[in-house]
Amino acid sequence: MTDPSTGESGDTVEQKADHSHVEQQIGVVHGDVSFYKMTGAETPAEKFRIGCNYLAGNMPRQAEKLIREAFVEGHRSTEVSYYWALAVLSNRSFDHLTDEEFDQLDNAFDEIDQQPADEWMVALAGVAGLVWSLLAQQEQPEVDPEKFDAALDHFAALPAPRRDEVLRHLEMMLAGELQDRLEAEHAAEMKAKRMSDGRVARVRKFFQPKPEPPRLLNPPEVQSRTRDIAVIAAGACLLLLAVYAGGHLLLGASIPLFVLCVVLYGAGAYAIPRRGSSTSSARC
Repeated sequence: MTDPSTGESGDTVEQKADHSHVEQQIGVVHGDVSFYKMTGAETPAEKFRIGCNYLAGNMPRQAEKLIREAFVEGHRSTEVSYYWALAVLSNRSFDHLTDEEFDQLDNAFDEIDQQPADEWMVALAGVAGLVWSLLAQQEQPEVDPEKFDAALDHFAALPAPRRDEVLRHLEMMLAGELQDRLEAEHAAEMKAKRMSDGRVARVRKFFQPKPEPPRLLNPPEVQSRTRDIAVIAAGACLLLLAVYAGGHLLLGASIPLFVLCVVLYGAGAYAIPRRGSSTSSARC
């Protein structure tokens, strides 16, 4: 442990007296941390905070219980009602809602007319509009389009974090025309965000057009010069003479004939590859 007064590091020392209770000792925490531990002496506000942690951690039944207790114990606000409604609806379809859950929703939605208007009231009203539209859609396939439009417009006006929360927790309830329209609007929003905030300039290479595919290059026709042909032919003749002279050498000819054989062979071996390589270069 580092001593704040000296800045020096030393051993970690833990001291506790009789009947003391130590939950955790943490030096550094990176990232978000949610606490669910309860001692039984939490205030309504603390129950609401822990309930929201449960809801964010995809544990809506525990969240529903704690947020309802906070509400009943007097911790009431449009924010509490909003998260209470989400906890009741999360991971449930309408078939799984009992009369008790519908009563809880009625109590949460009643706060819309009893609390001062704020951003949480707008979010709560958006949830209520979607829920009643979905219920109407279940009871009769053809719903008044004006009511649908009003519910969707209210939902579209919510801030992005609230819309994401609502879609996440109402996922099992969304169906039919309302789901189709919500998904279409969400897709259009994502498409618009693809180019927002100067994304074309920030990731320029991602938006560059596809490069031109490779094309087959047709080489020009080989045009051999008369001089090159003559030199190659002469070199071939010299090689033939060298081979002929070499035969006589193997049969016991004189040293001058051996020297002539070497000269002729070297001259032919020099002329043919040199002119042949220049011809190949011209082809490329």
